[in-house]
Amino acid sequence: MRSFRPDSPSSSTLYYQTIAARERATHCNRPISLPGVHPVTERSRFWIACGAILAGLSVILAAIADHVLKGNWGVAEARQFELAVRYQFYHAIALVLCGLLGLSGKFRGLSIVAVGFLLGIVGFSGGLFLKVCLPQINLGPVIPAGAVLWIISWVGLAVTAVIPVRNRLFGSEN
Repeated sequence: MRSFRPDSPSSSTLYYQTIAARERATHCNRPISLPGVHPVTERSRFWIACGAILAGLSVILAAIADHVLKGNWGVAEARQFELAVRYQFYHAIALVLCGLLGLSGKFRGLSIVAVGFLLGIVGFSGGLFLKVCLPQINLGPVIPAGAVLWIISWVGLAVTAVIPVRNRLFGSEN
């Protein structure tokens, strides 16, 4: 049997708060802010999921390359494909790291860093995949641009870790 606690909101109270938040958001053209859900947490969970999916995809691609495509490629193509898979995996783990650090709320700018990692994966690894699978396509500077984005993102992650976030309530640094 549940006991009544005046300090805890009931499910009907949370329901009405959610409805009120949606009403305010639709009338004010603001994003919906549900009680108990922080936008930083949603972003962090997105980056964790994105990194996990890309890491799983890199494992699948490595298995396909090893078991299916091994005899059909030359040494150079196999090396490039393996390099693309390996670097996709490393930077997928970096995306998960950005998401996990974002959950703490003590780091600012992690979404920008995570976007850089994601675009680097698309540019570098995706470019190498296309170069190996479709050699007639000229990608030009896409592959080096992806690598540069990764370098900038790693520097951004280091800067994010060094610069403290000010506590808005008390004006102190964390």
